[in-house]
Amino acid sequence: MVRSSSTIKSNIGLIHIGSCPLHLIHNSFKIGIDSTNWSIEEFLNNLVFWFSRSPSRREDYLKVAKNLSNDIGKFIRRFIITRWLNVGPIIERVIEQWTNLNEYFIRFIPMNYKILLNNHHYIQIKKILETKSTLIRLNFLVFLYHNIYEQILIWFQQTQPLIHVLYDECEQLIRRLFSCFINEDLIQNKTLHELINISFHNQTNQKCDSSKLFLFHENFVLLRFQN
Repeated sequence: MVRSSSTIKSNIGLIHIGSCPLHLIHNSFKIGIDSTNWSIEEFLNNLVFWFSRSPSRREDYLKVAKNLSNDIGKFIRRFIITRWLNVGPIIERVIEQWTNLNEYFIRFIPMNYKILLNNHHYIQIKKILETKSTLIRLNFLVFLYHNIYEQILIWFQQTQPLIHVLYDECEQLIRRLFSCFINEDLIQNKTLHELINISFHNQTNQKCDSSKLFLFHENFVLLRFQN
C-alpha cells in the first residue's frame, strides 16, 4: 500500500538532515574571502553605491568608456550578502570593465571633479584599483567560482529532491578543491573520509611545481607581468 506524503509526515515525521547545504557553502566561501583582508566586499559595494545614487556619474562613466574603447560601459550589479557565490559573475563584470574603471576613477575624476577626491567611497575605490594585486585576486575568485563552486551551486538550486545525491556532490566539491593544490597521489582512489583527513596545510602534501597548479591562466600572465 502506497502511503501519501501527508500520512508519512503525520505518522513517521520528517527526517532531520540539518541546515541547508547551500548556506554552509556560501558562508564558507564568504568566511574564506573575509580572512584574506582583500576588502573585496567593500570594493564591490562601493562601486555599486557610487553609480546607483547619481545619474550624472553614470552618464560620465558611459562617456569615458565610449571615448576609451568605443565599447558600451557596463555597471556593477549588486549582490546579496547571503548568496556570496553569486558574486562570481559580478566580479567577472568588474574584470571586464577594469580598464574603464581605472580611466574613470584614476584619471577622469581627478581632472574633472576634484571635490570628490576626499569622498570616502572614492578613496576606498581608488585604493583598491591602484593595488597591483587586485586584478590577480579578482581573477582568482572567478577561478574558484567556475572551477569549484559553480557546479554544486547550480545543481542544488533545483526544485526537485536532491538529498540522495548530497553526499556524492559534497565529495566532488572537496575533490575539485583539493585537486587545485594537493598532490594527485594523495587524492586518487580516496574515500571522502580519507580526503577530509588529508593535512592540506602541510607543505609536503602540496603541489610545489607551479606548472602542476590548477589555477586560472590569467593569473600566471598577470604574475609574470608584475615580476
